[in-house]
Amino acid sequence: MTSPESSNEDAEWEAAGRILAGRDLLSRAAELLSPRGITVCALKGVLISAFAEARGEAPRPMLDVDVLIPEARRAEAERVLTRVGMRTMARSATATTLRDPVAGMDLDLHVRLVEPGLFALEERGFLSRSVPSAPWLDGPMRMPAPSDLYAHLIAHFVRNRSNAHDLRRLHDLVVVAETFELEPRALASHLERLGLARAARYTLGLAARAGDERAGQVRGALSRDPVGDLCAGAIEAWLKHRDGPSIWAVPAPYVLDSSLASGAFGLGRHLAVGAASRGRRMLERATKRSCAGPG
Repeated sequence: MTSPESSNEDAEWEAAGRILAGRDLLSRAAELLSPRGITVCALKGVLISAFAEARGEAPRPMLDVDVLIPEARRAEAERVLTRVGMRTMARSATATTLRDPVAGMDLDLHVRLVEPGLFALEERGFLSRSVPSAPWLDGPMRMPAPSDLYAHLIAHFVRNRSNAHDLRRLHDLVVVAETFELEPRALASHLERLGLARAARYTLGLAARAGDERAGQVRGALSRDPVGDLCAGAIEAWLKHRDGPSIWAVPAPYVLDSSLASGAFGLGRHLAVGAASRGRRMLERATKRSCAGPG
């Protein structure tokens, strides 16, 4: 019978192996794209795992590798990577997912950081402010400026409709803030410029209650916004039992947008795109049945 200690050790070895595979995948992609002038900016897990490792923490599980590239170079990047054996698995307005046969994991080529119309995360600004990834990662890839990285973690937490139970993503905020010693007032101002003030109220409130003192300081430095406080409180109560994939959680990120008006517009766009996509799938299925004929 396997002991709990042995199971934990096996899980850590598996996580470490996937981290190494993910870093290799990132490095290969950057080495293929960067010489063509295509900026490759690492995002989320592949960076957080490197920061956590430097802090002496256990390996952070990594399911895929996320990068941001310029939207204008998307088709070229897809061609370059599929020529070396990567296979396109999905393509949306936000990203292209490529399956790498060597690493056995996916590379997500993001051209947007969140869905169109949500928040004010201007991707060209993220890329222009990006910095070399050394000493955290080897290779020609870049990484977001630390304040942008923190902002993206908040946007991603809300976009995923996470709640207080998502301690891993809340801890990612601690890792980034402590690694780069982010100053709360400057960070709060940056979040407001990116349309994330209400998203930050929600996310950082949860983080502070989970023991993240700096998150509480950043939240406290945000400009006064009684409506934002009401929105954050309402979404916290709403997502307590309806987080993640629940259809009832879909409006949550839009309630936490920079304003209720922009959130309503973004939600309308999201629902319209979803309806159009379902309509196309229904038409495709009907066409296939028609072509197949009776029997």
